[in-house]
Amino acid sequence: MCYQGLDIAAKRSRKDLNIQGVVWDSCCGPYPEATIVRVLVLTAVWFLCCLRDWTSGEASLKDSLISSYLMITDRVIPAMIIRWKGQPNPFGLIKGVWAGDFGRDYYKNRFATPELFLYSNTDFYLPHQYLENTVLAMRQNVGAPFRAVKFKGSAHVAHLRNHYKTYMDEIIGFVMKGLTSC
Repeated sequence: MCYQGLDIAAKRSRKDLNIQGVVWDSCCGPYPEATIVRVLVLTAVWFLCCLRDWTSGEASLKDSLISSYLMITDRVIPAMIIRWKGQPNPFGLIKGVWAGDFGRDYYKNRFATPELFLYSNTDFYLPHQYLENTVLAMRQNVGAPFRAVKFKGSAHVAHLRNHYKTYMDEIIGFVMKGLTSC
């Protein structure tokens, strides 16, 4: 998402980011379907984070309650209404584009830019079958430069914590390879 926003800002200001390589860590997933269960789970996680912030002293009780209230009124209720109407949910889109789709189609705009995909066989948000059969297959079909590393058993964006050495070796190798080709 950050890169997507930065890319938009750079285009607006007519600046070239001169990207030499991209690391996608648990990225390029399909647009999530807003089901009642998913919305309730995400809301519960939000509440737990607010509770943690309050009990750790990082936020006041008032701030935690306001944050929870705004989450319900600004996100949960509108998402449910949109879902019941059968309309697509616009939350999480940047200028109408889902971050996963931005990453999925990235190679089309910067074909020669090497990409490193770090993902897992147990990621709830990024099914490895989707990444392999859609995102990576698209690149493979046109010969776009990429490397994919599939970790075993790590949750979404938890590869560094669970596979520290391998993760660091892959990142350093990717960066060093890019530096030697400049």
